[in-house]
Order: sequence, then structure tokens, then C-alpha cells
Amino acid sequence: VFCFPPEELPSGDDLKFSFQNLEELLDPKLLIGYAFKLCKHGGQAWCESVFSLWTSALLSLSSNQVNAVENILGHTLLNRCFVLLQGLDEAEDLMRAADPDSDTRDWPDSYEDFYDKQWPGDTFEDFLHKTFASTTIELVRQKADPQRVKEMFRNMDTERVKSIVWKLVQGQSCGCNRRNCTRGALRFGLGADLLMALIDKGLPRCCWAGHWGPFNDNLLQHIMAPLAAKPADWNRRDGAKARLCRLLAKRFSLEELCYQNRDFKNALWYVLQYCENSTFVPDPLWVRVRDAIRERMQT
Repeated sequence: VFCFPPEELPSGDDLKFSFQNLEELLDPKLLIGYAFKLCKHGGQAWCESVFSLWTSALLSLSSNQVNAVENILGHTLLNRCFVLLQGLDEAEDLMRAADPDSDTRDWPDSYEDFYDKQWPGDTFEDFLHKTFASTTIELVRQKADPQRVKEMFRNMDTERVKSIVWKLVQGQSCGCNRRNCTRGALRFGLGADLLMALIDKGLPRCCWAGHWGPFNDNLLQHIMAPLAAKPADWNRRDGAKARLCRLLAKRFSLEELCYQNRDFKNALWYVLQYCENSTFVPDPLWVRVRDAIRERMQT
């Protein structure tokens, strides 16, 4: 598919997805740039149709292909998937790089050469997040070997793993030192779904326990501090984050639940701020997290 300009692709019924190597299949610059060109030429619906074949191609890989060690560092296909997911943070830049007229456009009024007569915006990036992240999650659930997952992450620096995985779950401060800054997170709670799938496949405890980041948060604090800082921003479509926190609350030790970050706050303080000290009716998902943490701390 990637060998053809979008205007030369056959109709959907005649379209067959093929690739020369797995590196090509998961290259963020290539994928996001080509998705943009498809959207520009044929609209987002056409782009989604073509990329459904990309998803099918990835999920048709055998377990041996998914778990094969590619280099002396123990990298597998999942490492390439993580590079792809990190590339979503640069989607806007990659889209502009794929548009030859980007520097000369009179933003935002010059979209006559776009099929949908508009620049692919949030809905397009939503599609990219759902497609790339959901496919990665299904690869982990269906094809990843638990022993290979353990080995892959044990061969990586723990702090680097946290900087990648925790960022995909909740993002991180872009340097503004604000709690509600979540740049780099996967949308729709997909980062939390991914982490739960990895934990289920044997992700080493050191990758989801401990603390990390400018606020020295543990993962519960990392997820819940932005919620407490700006309760109005909570969206139920991110419910996987609450489900992940409930899982962590059940697995963390009492010492971890009582741990205080740089702001001298523990995880219970943040969830109480949202559930009991805000003007909003709390989402039942977070009430369950609060109750799970309280129960563990009282036993």
C-alpha cells in the first residue's frame, strides 16, 4: 500500500495490504504521513478504511513473529509498537511535514485541495490514537509471550521504561510545572489499558511500582494528581485510568499507599480531593478507587 500515492490506490474491495518488512509497518513518520495523505486525498473515512487493513495485517502476525528477538538488546516487535505510540505526540509536526504546501498555506483558510475541505484536526488524531494503541493492546493480549515481556523490559533501564509507559498512561509536565499538564498521553485511557495488558502478561513490578518524574510520584499519584488539580477535566471515556488505579490499589503495599511525593501528599489525598472536596458529582469509577485504597490502608 505505502508504495502507491493515495490517488493511485484501487477501490476498497480490490485493495490488498502488503509490506516488505516490520520496520516499515510500524514507522511513525511513514504511517502518520501516509494517513495524512490518504485523509487529504480521499477524506478521513477513506483513510480509516485503508488503515483497517493495516490493523488486520498486524494482528495476523504469528506469535513467533511478535515475540522474535530482533537484536542483542532483546527488542521485539513490541519495542517498535512503543516507538510508534510515542510518535503520536509529534503527529501534528509529521502531518505538516507530509504537506508540501504547509509553509505557504494561509492558515486556516486554504483547504480547497483537501477532500473534506479542512485540515485534519482532533478527530483525525483521535483516529490515530485509537488505531495504533488499540492494535498494540490486542497484540499484547493475543500474541505476547509472558516470558518474553519480562525479558524485554528487564533488559531496559527501569527509569526509561517509566518515562515511556507512564507518559503514555497520563503524560508528563512539559516543563510548566502544572499538575494538569498531561502532554504525551494516549487518548481515551488507552495508555492505561495498555499497561494493564502488560501487567497481565508479566510486566516486571519495578516498571509500575516505585516513583518517577519531577514530583516524585508513584503511579497512583501520577494519574490522580491531575484529576485532583482540575476535576472538571475528567472525562468518562478515560475510565481505564480509574480501573488501572483500582488494580494498583490492590497490588501496592501499605508503605506504597502511604508514600508521600514531593508535595507531601499520598494517593488517598488526591482521590479524596476529587471524590469529596470538589463541587462535582464524582464518577463512580473513582469512588471505587477511593474505597479500595481506604480498605487496604485500614486492614
